[in-house]
Amino acid sequence: MAGNIWVVADQWQGRLTDITFEALALGREVADALKVPLEAVLLGHGCASLADELGCADNVICAEHPALAEPAPETHARALAELAQQRQPRAIVFPATNTNWGANTLLAAQLGVPGVNFVVDLKAVDGALE
Repeated sequence: MAGNIWVVADQWQGRLTDITFEALALGREVADALKVPLEAVLLGHGCASLADELGCADNVICAEHPALAEPAPETHARALAELAQQRQPRAIVFPATNTNWGANTLLAAQLGVPGVNFVVDLKAVDGALE
């Protein structure tokens, strides 16, 4: 699954937030342009039932653990880093919300890759991300 585009699903109190679907739409455009699968990443405890709502994604990676029940940036970044090291996504799209604020920066640092905040558009041009 190396090279896939990931979208981190944002949830609050057991419901996916609207920004998750906006991020999935953007992720779908980029994944299609690169001809790679789009995967949604769902972190939490008791959240697997939300996977059916992420139908725009080709696959849903669900990481369930009691430590992921609350949106703690350090815990979520650690879980995502472990998954990313195993699966090697090409890019990870993080909706910027209060529930995951900081996890994206921590994740980039843990993976040793650049992290970009406040992106207003992402697209694939000639096989490269812009």
